[in-house]
Amino acid sequence: MSDPRAFYDPNDKLIWVAMLQLENGAGIAPNCPEQSLYWIANLNPTSGKMHVYSFDMTLGTTNVADFTQFGFSGQTISFSGNMFDQPGFSYLYAEAFFADKHSMETGAPVTPVVFSQFSASGANGQILLDTVQPVATETPLSSDPGVQYLVNSFDMNGDPFGDPFCFFSCHGYVVWQYVPSSQTISGVIVDSATPPDVYALPPNANQPICAGCVDTNDTRISATPVYSVGGGSGLISFSLNTAVNNGLQTVPGILWTQIQVLSVTSFFLGTIYQSGYLNFTADQSAFFGAMMQDKNGRIVMVFDTSSTTLNPSIMFTSRFVSDPLGFMDRPQFIIKGPSPTLNVRWGDFEAASYDGFSSNHIWVASQYSVSGDWATFIARV
Repeated sequence: MSDPRAFYDPNDKLIWVAMLQLENGAGIAPNCPEQSLYWIANLNPTSGKMHVYSFDMTLGTTNVADFTQFGFSGQTISFSGNMFDQPGFSYLYAEAFFADKHSMETGAPVTPVVFSQFSASGANGQILLDTVQPVATETPLSSDPGVQYLVNSFDMNGDPFGDPFCFFSCHGYVVWQYVPSSQTISGVIVDSATPPDVYALPPNANQPICAGCVDTNDTRISATPVYSVGGGSGLISFSLNTAVNNGLQTVPGILWTQIQVLSVTSFFLGTIYQSGYLNFTADQSAFFGAMMQDKNGRIVMVFDTSSTTLNPSIMFTSRFVSDPLGFMDRPQFIIKGPSPTLNVRWGDFEAASYDGFSSNHIWVASQYSVSGDWATFIARV
């Protein structure tokens, strides 16, 4: 069992959990009969009642899923995965499942609608996409968009505009909407004005005991994107890791973005509302951001940071609706790591959650280094 995600739904007041069971694939537990399952559960924290579902991600193949992704809207539960061949060496395609939310909340049987082979076309031809992230819809039911959004950046297969591997200057995103009434899905490429916001494969981060030894992964959107109307418009908020030249050297930084979406059953449009880079001077890194917006439009982003003089630690930043577009406040520490990490794989285990429209609190969880390993710290900010 790995790659868990947990969320609170402020409308239905349920806690949702999603995680991956991987066996007989990627060299893990080769003698087990199961291969690749997602377990999805909802828990009523008041009554303690829980409904638990498992979904076969293989769809009759020997392929295995990786990187649990989960989101929801007023009507839909959505989860997606990156599908690899049975040995786990070759990435094949992304697939996404859409299930009726009310049925899952009552424990009724569900048959999800499934889409796979997500791609985008452009000057470079057809681009096979990965990490097509379902969006968590954090709005009152009266403002629910009536569709399930998903969003992806460009990553291991490059973008449609010229960079084949996102080594230097990928840009743009694809926003998808699933319409439950018609069980259809469509996507649009969203890009910023000239010059575009570019992102590129980040270098690994430094820490006091070694240079370039803290994993910063790639240019995928790693934390769950969020849809909110707190800022007055329907906005999808997310961030990704990127290389940033801070004037002295290239360091890991974060590109954060909000996409404004307008959709009805017959029309779908997405535009960049605002975006910005978060990076530091000298060799300090910023990586693995997770964002949340409250009912007043305040945005919070939690992220990890480290340098040759700073063990892997947790910081956060925020902005208000009244702030200039593209502005984030000066980052503050949540906790400093007391020791370096000895993990080759640092990981993308950051999250932000919202506890409801009456309390209007944002909670964050992230990782920092303790005794050579990572630990998790949870805070209300």
